[in-house]
Amino acid sequence: MLCRTLRTDVLTGRPTVLCVNCRHHEAHPQGVHCESCAAGLRPVVTAGAPGAWLRPPLTLARWTAGLLGLVVVTDLVALWADFGLYDLVRERTAAGDDMIDVYTTHDAHLLVAGAALLQTVALFACAAVFLVWFHRVRVNAEVFSPEGHEMRRGWTVWGWFVPVVNLWFPRRIAGDVWRASVGPGHGEALLNVWWAMWLGSWALGRLASTSYDGAFDADATDVTTAAQAAGLAMGADAFDAVAAVVAAW
Repeated sequence: MLCRTLRTDVLTGRPTVLCVNCRHHEAHPQGVHCESCAAGLRPVVTAGAPGAWLRPPLTLARWTAGLLGLVVVTDLVALWADFGLYDLVRERTAAGDDMIDVYTTHDAHLLVAGAALLQTVALFACAAVFLVWFHRVRVNAEVFSPEGHEMRRGWTVWGWFVPVVNLWFPRRIAGDVWRASVGPGHGEALLNVWWAMWLGSWALGRLASTSYDGAFDADATDVTTAAQAAGLAMGADAFDAVAAVVAAW
């Protein structure tokens, strides 16, 4: 009796029926063999890369998406805290003050710092689960397309942390995984948007952090500089929230 084998789509976790002969390619919807095997029912060599076997990615994907949602929530909390500081600076400007001191902004800074801590915790939790998921779908992709990968498997993790190469290595790996999953004829527009948003969020976040530290490190700062720093922080947090939504998508 023929035993039909299921595999899980590398990105979505959707089960598909494998050919009973080669147990690699998807079977025809009305049969039990893929088109190649149906033509002659010859054994086909379909082994993946060494150490590569299929493992379901859907649970990890859901956890990653959920934690990205948590990142969005913390970004919104930070946006609220930033606006409180911005509103305080605006009040002092309306009152005719040229400078604002650390005593006036103390409580607002505490809220900003607390929100930043929440963002950091959410980001690290999300990053840990995301990296496990990213590695798993990369290995799954080697089973589907053993020769379709330019980067070694280890770069799925280290590629995010090594300076300079982290600007494009993860995108290349994601592209290889995408093509192994969806096959030819599918564009990578969503991947491009995701990567552009990620780089933009990273750059804007560092710019906002530098501006904030420069504006509020002294005992007092002029209200224009303070308002610009708070406004940039709001923009960075809002952009990061949108980037997290795109990443979950």
